[in-house]
Amino acid sequence: MTSGVTGTPGSGGSPADGELAWHTLGADQVLHAEGVDGQRGLSATEAAARAGRFGPNTFAAGQAESRWHAFARQYADPMQLVLLAAGIGSLYPLKQLGTGLLLILLTLFNAVEGLQQEGKAAAAVAALQKMVIIKAKVRRDGQLAEIPAGQLVPGDIVAVEAGDIVPADGRLTKRPRWRSTSPR
Repeated sequence: MTSGVTGTPGSGGSPADGELAWHTLGADQVLHAEGVDGQRGLSATEAAARAGRFGPNTFAAGQAESRWHAFARQYADPMQLVLLAAGIGSLYPLKQLGTGLLLILLTLFNAVEGLQQEGKAAAAVAALQKMVIIKAKVRRDGQLAEIPAGQLVPGDIVAVEAGDIVPADGRLTKRPRWRSTSPR
């Protein structure tokens, strides 16, 4: 369904000069532009079609850093640079072979240890992300259903209550009665 409104949540585009953007429209206008019934939500077939068209509601995975680059990054630490300079300085001008080799080996050990710790931390974060699955309450086919937030599609009507994690960008269609407990 083409709505003539640019910058709608599902369009992925930005509004051109002189055209209305979806965030300037009323809730009913946005629902109409997205082809959604405000009482029934999306049908299961339309949600599946939109999931195929827009893909999952997830962040794109970042490009992994190469091991060599991560190893070289360990030498951005000032202490590593001081130890490396002291080791090279001990080797060449001072001719202290034992001290120089020990300092250079120490910097190599520090770099390898730093890589191992970063690897363990990354693995722990990945394990936590797999354990925590954010759920969303959506209206589909007139029923409130709980689905993983990764299955949300543009046009879904999401029900949010106090204490819920907001699973995606959205538009409030009803005025909530929320209040903050944080100090001003």
